[in-house]
Amino acid sequence: MSVWYAGGDFGQVRDSTSFAVLEESPRRRLYLTLLRTWKPERPDCLDALPVFLGLVERDQPERVLLALDARGLGQDAAETALSGPLGRRCEIYPLLPSHSDRSHRQREDGYIWVGKKALFGAVVKAIESGELELAQGLAEGEAFVRELEGLRPIRTKGGTSWTYSHADQSKHSHDDRVSAVANALFLYRYARAETALMDRVWPANRRTPGER
Repeated sequence: MSVWYAGGDFGQVRDSTSFAVLEESPRRRLYLTLLRTWKPERPDCLDALPVFLGLVERDQPERVLLALDARGLGQDAAETALSGPLGRRCEIYPLLPSHSDRSHRQREDGYIWVGKKALFGAVVKAIESGELELAQGLAEGEAFVRELEGLRPIRTKGGTSWTYSHADQSKHSHDDRVSAVANALFLYRYARAETALMDRVWPANRRTPGER
């Protein structure tokens, strides 16, 4: 069975919307196989949903697990995805990034609180260790690596914790691709059948845990 572990990050104004796909090879090696980034046309980001669906329908994977950033400007898009065509084709996991030191916690409505530090840190470690590899000829692969290399652990505004961000915090610094990959990697870590039940997360658009 072909399975996509996909992540979507919504952008507005100076940011971009990104979509990333991770796939596991028959030899259980993990690859970043698809990465696409573009400027949104609508401030509510709803125009991204048919693009996501178009990429899925183009390649026709048998199963798609899709994590979406559901905070801030992504809130309306995530809610629409759950009840719309994208949700009928994909298992949707709405993520709520925070500065918590906890890895994640799923609410009763299916939304998932995730620590941004753990989310981005997992990508850094996976690339450095070779656990996650870029597929040969990956479009936007070099741009993703540049984004990742620009991230640094910095203190949060309250000074009580730290997270990953660009040190200069300038308007020219972006982490859109890294965010999409981080969302996808989160699903590979915590949505597979191999994940311990106490850590496993479930799609918000399925009525019972594990329903397909």
